[in-house]
Amino acid sequence: MGKEIPREAPWRAPHALEWDNMTMQQLFDKICWTSAVRRFATLFVNVNVTSEPHEVSALWFLWYVKQCGGTMRIFSTTNGGQERKFAGGTSQISECMAKELGERVKLQSPVHRIDQSGDMVVVETVNKQTYTARYVIVATPPGLILKMHFNPELPPLRNQLIYRVPMGSVIKCMVYYKENFWRKKGYCGTMVIEEEGAPIGLTLDDTKPDGTVPAIMGFILARKCRKLADLTKEERLRRICEIYSRVLGSEEALHPVHYEEKNWCEEEYSGGCYTAYFPPGTLTQFGRVLREPVGRLYFAGTETASEWSGYMEGAVQAGERAAREVRELNVLKYL
Repeated sequence: MGKEIPREAPWRAPHALEWDNMTMQQLFDKICWTSAVRRFATLFVNVNVTSEPHEVSALWFLWYVKQCGGTMRIFSTTNGGQERKFAGGTSQISECMAKELGERVKLQSPVHRIDQSGDMVVVETVNKQTYTARYVIVATPPGLILKMHFNPELPPLRNQLIYRVPMGSVIKCMVYYKENFWRKKGYCGTMVIEEEGAPIGLTLDDTKPDGTVPAIMGFILARKCRKLADLTKEERLRRICEIYSRVLGSEEALHPVHYEEKNWCEEEYSGGCYTAYFPPGTLTQFGRVLREPVGRLYFAGTETASEWSGYMEGAVQAGERAAREVRELNVLKYL
């Protein structure tokens, strides 16, 4: 199904309207004939887009998997969506770029107003700072644009779009142990847990490359994230360790030395993770305005990418595309 969906314009697929008016749950009801397949199909949606099959458009999800290289690649570690890690953490990319740019990078400065009624675009922040530019690139998740005021107002379809694309729900959980006992049992540390009562759906071994700091990284996904968000951190850890102990068949899983977690749903300036998802009927009606400039405003962010949308690679692709659009327009202006 994904093969007939264009990466750049999924709303132009031959069956776009039919598939966009259908949820992934409705598609599963049509094509999944066994309980085992239904369980895994549900987890597959949960893991990849941190939402539920009944929440997402079939067209959007099929496109999402297609533009990430297909079902095997998006779910794989080796040569897949979960392959790459950085010694020292991926935040170094942003930090090194910020260091090169120096004082031009402004932190703790949320934008609340963008005015392009005059000769220059004027950007105002909540801490009363004002910046002017010929063009502005907005690279936030679509829903966060609701926190900004625009003059003139956004066009109707862009305005309607940003009300319709919520963020996914996930808590990322890091459980640290004295040693990686699972390797001694011959396990790689990846667990796919379909049981409804289990808090975690997917895990990966997060031990450092030199074998130090043994850890298992797990995700509390979609409905489970919302259900378990009200528990204490300690209670979530207890439930996580219990399921790890059962799956790995090890008493050692019950005795972590440290625990860290990040509930992305409480982040004011992301609203959730990993990415915005498209409910039924949204992509065909509003998708074409995702990357469409509004006057001198251009739009980036991983949601606007046509390859690895939802991932860091998608964010880079979108940023480069938006920068090219501005540069080419600027060149044309002076030709």
